[in-house]
Amino acid sequence: MTEKDIFNTPEEEVKRLANEIAEIKNVLGDLSRTLSHIETRVKRAFPSAYPKTTPSNRKQKSSLGTETPTITPEQAISIYDELVNQAKEDINQVKERLSSFSTSDLNLIRKEIGVSLGKKKPSQKPLMDAILSRINESIKLTQHVNRKQLLTEAPISETPPSEDKQ
Repeated sequence: MTEKDIFNTPEEEVKRLANEIAEIKNVLGDLSRTLSHIETRVKRAFPSAYPKTTPSNRKQKSSLGTETPTITPEQAISIYDELVNQAKEDINQVKERLSSFSTSDLNLIRKEIGVSLGKKKPSQKPLMDAILSRINESIKLTQHVNRKQLLTEAPISETPPSEDKQ
């Protein structure tokens, strides 16, 4: 506010309001710290007034979301092989089929094909993306080779050829 003007300009009003907001935030922060300090002291003085939550309650809540897979590891591998063959023709059908599986089944398929996510409880979308990327890798790696022929052929030799040492 200037000496001539008795009213604030919009810029001055905004600055004033911003300063007031900052002051209120500081006061609220101080109040929160003080309240936490008082609460801690009361908890120490009267522990029976604040019962502690038992870890067993947390475990029960977290175990409710876990399901057991409805397929076996062998079935997971055969489903993956079917998905690879199906993906060569239509990837959209593969996406639809993957979305029909439960999260626990998708997680089992992911484990069996060797994809790691780094999460303890992944959701359905990252699982589907990981499986789809492995399917795409498999298709690209076997574009020029018959995949079934590779799976049925026995290994030629278990030991590497020996080199002549001279």
